[in-house]
Amino acid sequence: ADFVAERLKQYLGVTSAHFLSPLPGETIDHIDYIVQVISDDVILAARPPDFDDEDRIGLRLLKRDLQKRLSANLDYLRTHFPRHQIIEVPMPAPFVASQREILEGLFIKVVEHVGKTLGLSKAQTLTTTGGPSARVELSPAVSDYLREKTGIVRLDAPEDRGRVVSAIMGKPLPELIAGHSDVFTLYRSYLNSLLVRGPEGERILVPRYQPLRTSEVAEIAAMEQEVIAAYRQARPTAKLVWIDCTDLMDNFGAVHCFATTMPDPQSLGVIQNETN
Repeated sequence: ADFVAERLKQYLGVTSAHFLSPLPGETIDHIDYIVQVISDDVILAARPPDFDDEDRIGLRLLKRDLQKRLSANLDYLRTHFPRHQIIEVPMPAPFVASQREILEGLFIKVVEHVGKTLGLSKAQTLTTTGGPSARVELSPAVSDYLREKTGIVRLDAPEDRGRVVSAIMGKPLPELIAGHSDVFTLYRSYLNSLLVRGPEGERILVPRYQPLRTSEVAEIAAMEQEVIAAYRQARPTAKLVWIDCTDLMDNFGAVHCFATTMPDPQSLGVIQNETN
């Protein structure tokens, strides 16, 4: 922190640098994902989300760390920016693999291990069909091996695959799921927005996310109303424009991360050549 502060002072003339905690996990660490200085006297900051940890160890630790960091950020902002209005903005729960997705991943690992045991290449071990009804198809050799080792005849239903995973890995399936931890943590943020000024006034491009599960529909709708209220309180005359960033989530960003601000050329004294 001292090194960065000194470089900021040396090259940009910064006299005071403030450091906030980034989001936990292997994920995006951009400050504009959790804090938005929306005006001269208003700062929007992410409120720690509350969500079901599904009795999963990794998810429980992530939740605790996330809440601790975002709460500390809010306390820091209130302490060091007493003249600013700090408005909390809701943050959806991180997107994590469902239990069914975890089970499918564990099953594929088991299948790939069996394939190596049998001296098969990955292409010889399994194939994945695309499309809406995507599924994993096993080679006959792998299927025969699993049936012989586990006594389980069917290998296509989730419950049967769960029994196979448990038998091969030697642990109860709930224990295996509880110990799962996602490699990357995918977050959704309403603060990664972009303020645009033009002849018709101000517009704020605000990220929007489609509910990932049915249980999220009402929660996301309520959050959006709170987000609208926060931005309108900060910049009452600005028009809010929702930008669906659901598909950008996998790339660790939203509107602000994927945009470049271009100032008005005339304000910079740039002469443009007009062509017909």
